Amino acid sequence: MNGVARQQIAADDGAHQPHQRRDVGVGLRRRSGGGSCAAARQSFGVADQDLRRIARRRHERQPVGEAALGADEKGDRLAARGTTFFNAHTQAPLCNPSRTSLLIGRRPSSTGIYGLAPWFREVETLKDIESLPQFFARHGYATYSTGKIFHGGYGRADGDTEFHFLGPRAGVRVRPEQKMVETPQNHRLMDWGTFPHKDEDKGDWAVASWAVEQLEGPLSGPQEKPFFLAAGFFLPHVPCYVTQQWYDMYPPDSVTLPTIRRDDREDTPRFSWYLHWKLPEPRLKFVEE
Repeated sequence: MNGVARQQIAADDGAHQPHQRRDVGVGLRRRSGGGSCAAARQSFGVADQDLRRIARRRHERQPVGEAALGADEKGDRLAARGTTFFNAHTQAPLCNPSRTSLLIGRRPSSTGIYGLAPWFREVETLKDIESLPQFFARHGYATYSTGKIFHGGYGRADGDTEFHFLGPRAGVRVRPEQKMVETPQNHRLMDWGTFPHKDEDKGDWAVASWAVEQLEGPLSGPQEKPFFLAAGFFLPHVPCYVTQQWYDMYPPDSVTLPTIRRDDREDTPRFSWYLHWKLPEPRLKFVEE
């Protein structure tokens, strides 16, 4: 999770009515919870997957090797309204351990979670720990979630109490008829390219649409409680499919690739090289050849 924008807004007294989203196939879902309204502030969190290029022009700072990837004016505007962390580091380079760490405040070395499983609620020493959305709920917030916040479907099952309201889940949603790139393990997630489809077909479009509908609809007026809304975007998680218009914006000849440090692993434990060795991601050697 790379970018988090927070906007604090004064909240007035009033009633909140749950809203149903029908055209994306997932309606608003009510979860148990409660608490008194402790602060008249609203929080909106944006989580994106594997995306390092955020608010590059702020303070004239830009990640090395990514200068040729174009402007991101909307991202810059969002960052300007909140707090941007330039010296940010991942606790683990994988979905589940890093998201678990961020959402419960424990390092992977403390949780013991380094892989795509287990869900921390299944770990005896962690099952009752308070997560970030539960912290908000305990302080009187109504909590909303859409897209990828916890890894996969974690936190979305019947009986889970991470959030009060759930919108569309994260996902690819649209794929080509056949895999476009043959990789060594040939896993269906290890694929990339462009094929005929629309941005509106993607799961992230449904996630963004639902979040906007909440902010412009039931959450736009006076609220009985402050709210915390977490919107998690799946892309650019694999498979890396794009519509032609975005592909055409970056001709291969115009892109400057990051410099590869051949000695990058020399200061890491050898065991860390093989911790996720069986995952289906292609090795650097395959890409270079």
